[in-house]
Amino acid sequence: MRGVIRWIVWGTALSLGAILGVAAAGGEDGDFDRTPQEWIGLLSHPEWEVRARATEALRKGGEEAYKALFTCENPHPEAQFRIALLKQEMAPLYGGWNHALEAGRTALDTGDMEGSVRYFLIAAEKKKALRADPWLADVCRRAWRSLAPSARDTRGMQDWEMFLCGEFEELAARFPDSELREKSLFLARRYEEVLADYPEGAYAPLARYSLTAGHPYFAPPSYLEIENPAEEVQAWPEFLRRHPGHPGSDDAAYRLGRALEKLGRYREAAVWLMRSARLPDGEFRWKGPLRAVWVVDAMASEADLTALASKDAPARIREMASLTLGIRALRRSAFGEARARLEAFVLDYPGSRFREDALKRLEDLKTVLLPEAGRQDGETGSGDEALYELGRYFYHRLLSLYNPIWEGNRVNYFAYEVNCLGRSHAFRNPSYFEAHNNYLQAAAYFDRLAAAHPDSPLRPKALYSAGTAFMKSVSLNRFSVFTTSRDEMLRESLRRYREVVKKHPRSDLTDASLRMIGVVKRMLAETSR
Repeated sequence: MRGVIRWIVWGTALSLGAILGVAAAGGEDGDFDRTPQEWIGLLSHPEWEVRARATEALRKGGEEAYKALFTCENPHPEAQFRIALLKQEMAPLYGGWNHALEAGRTALDTGDMEGSVRYFLIAAEKKKALRADPWLADVCRRAWRSLAPSARDTRGMQDWEMFLCGEFEELAARFPDSELREKSLFLARRYEEVLADYPEGAYAPLARYSLTAGHPYFAPPSYLEIENPAEEVQAWPEFLRRHPGHPGSDDAAYRLGRALEKLGRYREAAVWLMRSARLPDGEFRWKGPLRAVWVVDAMASEADLTALASKDAPARIREMASLTLGIRALRRSAFGEARARLEAFVLDYPGSRFREDALKRLEDLKTVLLPEAGRQDGETGSGDEALYELGRYFYHRLLSLYNPIWEGNRVNYFAYEVNCLGRSHAFRNPSYFEAHNNYLQAAAYFDRLAAAHPDSPLRPKALYSAGTAFMKSVSLNRFSVFTTSRDEMLRESLRRYREVVKKHPRSDLTDASLRMIGVVKRMLAETSR
């Protein structure tokens, strides 16, 4: 009995001591009127309740308490441990902006979207330059949009906080005098209001651009698509006249060129596409000239090229058009015309970077193409040999019909447009790709030999070579668009090999043709999988 009484008395004393300790530390009514230094001293108090009370008081002490954690000393291990935890806990709120930024990232990684927004806004408050950081704005918007509507309590948010979170409509309504309002209206795609409220503002040109293009100015590369070319052809000249030095002027010139291209006005298109490379902000230094090269090499007619080669055209366009006229003649096998045009080009542009290429083609024309072309039409009985040599020339010269005005950039440009932007439709011109496929050109000469000289000893060789040329032609259609499919080209190859086997069974090429039939069949099987 005495033991029980002693236990009750002892427990009551402990409870009373704890209550008195808490009261001494801060009172039971929750007053936190001690200084941060005093609360830090109580972090090593023997009573747990007192230590907890001190910890909570320091949490609520704000920046003053946070700073005191770095200046006050309490050597007790318990206190040092709590001080370290408090520093870590309070750093995002009261430390440098980088602490808040890291806390926001951690919250984002753990799925605490509400916490991430809170910490990111604290970081931006501490370091105002962060408000202009695109990455921070993007993560704030993504986190904000993931919150439930009930959690989006925007009361008390400043205009820049709303801007970072993507609340553009709300910002424009609540802060009519905010310096962020014009940009918010623009980002909310309220372009007419931008032009009405800020006709001479920084975003007025971008609003005009967006209205004309039908896409926001700050958009992915898909904004370069032209939906209404006639309307854009009418609108862009006024934009360029009104905003000659604006960063959107090169975009406008490029779109104008593309719109003209879509309307078939290739002469004007080439000029504007080339001009876009020299306008601010330089985004089209690469794309503009290469699209102009495409228009000159693939789209423009002979009449267009003749006009572009005249003195009225810009110098660079004039040079490209003049050389392209010679290359076009070569692709048509009009060797006499090709020689005349290339000779004129060499005389007119002695310092051209394409001069060496033009001279090499002239040499081939004089030593191979023109003599063999003359021999195929003669009466000396060597027409079959001439046709075979012409086919062999194009078969072995991969770049024989390549236009040097591309300067080695054609595949890179096609790859960018097709693979990166998904715009294979921008190059749908089968006649162009077939005209400069040297294997198809070679096959045409081999086929002419087989058809015109049925008794020629070269006929099996011509058929075999035509089959190989068709088989190889498919290797050049990675970015090309042909009137026939890859399978159809392989079947043409198969047909010629089979004709060697069927009509020339004693030829030295019969066994080789049988082997090639197997190769082509495997290629066809692979494409059908």
